[in-house]
Amino acid sequence: ATNFDALQGAGAISAEQRAALEPYVQIRQATATDLITLSAGAILGKTVGGNPLLVNGVSVPLADQYVLIPSETAAIRARVTAFNNIISTTVANSNNRVALADINATLSALATFRADVVNGVTITPSFAPPTGGFSEDGVHPNSRGYAYLANVFVTAINAKFGASVPLVNISKYSATSLPITP
Repeated sequence: ATNFDALQGAGAISAEQRAALEPYVQIRQATATDLITLSAGAILGKTVGGNPLLVNGVSVPLADQYVLIPSETAAIRARVTAFNNIISTTVANSNNRVALADINATLSALATFRADVVNGVTITPSFAPPTGGFSEDGVHPNSRGYAYLANVFVTAINAKFGASVPLVNISKYSATSLPITP
């Protein structure tokens, strides 16, 4: 039984009103542990079928493709860990011929500390100008973000092989600019 059934049972709504609520039985309020995707921004608050009573994210629930629930987030993290373990094992079995650049650790640290400063330039884990290291899609790095990550590879190579490959000057690479057009 749903809360709608309880309302009908209490006489607060009619059977006809209860039947009209059936499409909303699967609705639930988003929680603090849900992750709403960046692409949801393109539909949030927009009417459905031109009906002003049907508003995405308000009276119409977001489609599953726009929300990651905790179990999905956990599955993604498990896959990332599995891939990273494969990479680490491959490097460990390479007879010291391969350097390990831990991009996951770098991006996790950037997310935790919310910013890093390299070459006097602040870089943040967002796409917001002028400091964001990600492109407008919110997934892939922008030019500055790729330069930042290139330094992780260069640092790993230098440390592993005693090389002296110069680091990239990230100030020479642009971040996302205005206007942002996802």
